[in-house]
Amino acid sequence: MELQAVGLQSFVGGMSVDRKFGSRNQFYYSRHVDFRKNPGKFSILPGTAETSGGVVIDLVEDMTQIASGVRYALGDAGNVYKIATNGTWSKIGDLGQTGGAGIVYRADVDNIYITGTTSVGRIKNMLGTKKFEGAFFQMGVSSASTCFKVGGLNTYSLRTSINEADADKRTFITDIEPIIQIGVRVVAKGTGDFTLTLHDEANNSLGSVTVAAASLKNNTIIYFQFSSAIRAQVSPAGRTYHLHMTSTVADGTIATTTASSMADCDMELWANALIDTVNGLHPIYNFINLTLIGNERYVAAYEPLQDQPTTTDFVRHKLTLPPGYEVCGFAQKNQFCLVAAEKRSSSGEYQEGAIFIWDGISETYNDWYPIPEGSPESIFSEKNVAHYIAGGSIYRQVGLEQPIKIRTFRNTDSEYSGVADSTHVNPNMMTVRRGVLLIAYPTTTTNLSLEHGIYSLGSVSREYPESFGYSYTPSPGHILNTGTNNLKIGMIKNFGDTLYMSWRDDANDNHYGVDIVNNSSAPASDFRLESLYFDNGNPFKQKRAAKLRASFNALPASCEIRLKYKIDQESSWHYSDDDDEDAVATEGDKRFSMSIEKPFFGIEFGVEGTCEATSPEVLSVYLFFDPLKSEREAD
Repeated sequence: MELQAVGLQSFVGGMSVDRKFGSRNQFYYSRHVDFRKNPGKFSILPGTAETSGGVVIDLVEDMTQIASGVRYALGDAGNVYKIATNGTWSKIGDLGQTGGAGIVYRADVDNIYITGTTSVGRIKNMLGTKKFEGAFFQMGVSSASTCFKVGGLNTYSLRTSINEADADKRTFITDIEPIIQIGVRVVAKGTGDFTLTLHDEANNSLGSVTVAAASLKNNTIIYFQFSSAIRAQVSPAGRTYHLHMTSTVADGTIATTTASSMADCDMELWANALIDTVNGLHPIYNFINLTLIGNERYVAAYEPLQDQPTTTDFVRHKLTLPPGYEVCGFAQKNQFCLVAAEKRSSSGEYQEGAIFIWDGISETYNDWYPIPEGSPESIFSEKNVAHYIAGGSIYRQVGLEQPIKIRTFRNTDSEYSGVADSTHVNPNMMTVRRGVLLIAYPTTTTNLSLEHGIYSLGSVSREYPESFGYSYTPSPGHILNTGTNNLKIGMIKNFGDTLYMSWRDDANDNHYGVDIVNNSSAPASDFRLESLYFDNGNPFKQKRAAKLRASFNALPASCEIRLKYKIDQESSWHYSDDDDEDAVATEGDKRFSMSIEKPFFGIEFGVEGTCEATSPEVLSVYLFFDPLKSEREAD
């Protein structure tokens, strides 16, 4: 009897969610395939190529561009790189601490700002004589009246032990945190070592610092720097703290206003610019006239009104989020800033996040909603629509109402795997190229089944459906975390025709790299597309697979395409060249067939290929089969 055909001659539906069921013009899987550009065929996307030339020595997590077209990048170890307009990479400095995944350019002051673990770096005067300042803003002094006082004309004599009497302690409520050092003016150093001890309201010690007698000076402010920053609750609803000053020998004095009382002694309180976070992130974002920095449960807001920041123009706590949350990203929707926040643990996983909606002016957020699926990671705005990743899925927020789930990444359901799945996504893992949203996924994972790379979501015209695909992979060729290769994707960024993707792969000689895709890129060297599982609507009825057939525009030189199939959920593919190495389509071919002649209940089929300089154009892929209508259903 006449054979029936099933397959595709349009591929614009993209990858389906399910292996068997899909919508019109969908297939199950593809890699490096451009199925959007033309509805009647698919071609091959440009391949990624490493561009940093071995210069990059850590995982790049953010990039920015200045008006001249020169680009700058920040790595996770705090290294800062310059990318010249000719594409040459060079390292220009480091922050002296771990990077915070944030680098941004402000054209109004011609500076780049870079986040570290506890401080902010800067590259000054970008279009002039540039100056790199890795520790541009490390710490600042409080402007609160109870924390900053000078001019005391009397003295207080230090005791040798702590006494909680009012005259023997200095009480304050701070406006900034975390506290890193406190300055006290020493009048007469005497012969003993000085110790500053910080207490809370219940007289619990939060930290103490001793300065040896040899390092003390008369009539000088002496700074007592804590070994680690001390967290505090800040005003206006701040807690009350107090400090004590003692000496090993009772012959030292400090400056105070009231004689024999340190209750109003001269004092300076200093705090780090940023809080050392659990998630290790300090995302940065320009919004209205402010540069916003994620600062743990706070949003810091910097308006560079002068060259060196003060607590007036670098407001560490411009917005305060509920306890336990840490900022993990920013986006803009209409006139509002969307602040994505998560709860992250150093061991184990939270499943809790939130998005806070803020106008940048109000003392608190204007609205918020919880994200019970998990951390709302890599939040990004495209066409005034916000997208983020939570719990292994892409979500979209069109208005200011609750978002909707768009797509779940494959293999994110790790049930029965026997492995605790810890998967996270960096802040800068979405971008737009050619009008299509690109999503890099994941950054880090313990799930060995997740394919690392850049996925795409969108359409090139409104006549065609929004589709999803697996578009770009890291240039070393590895897409799975093996448990030993530390495979990670750090960020993606698109500037005009140029797409960047950073990676770490310890199985690669250089470990770190940044890939580029631009108009000079060759097609990806390999590609594949696989059909949905087909059983002709009756999984119990045996059919006969006769052959596969594919058609193309005349294949270019150095291109080969082979056909493949799997019957009844086999674990491995059968290829057209399994028994004959020449059973592939090559230069000039327009059609290619593969004989099967096997019974099946269900079957999958597809194409794989390689190319070099020119992309092939595949017009159709079909299975021809006999439904065997006279055959009975299997028992």
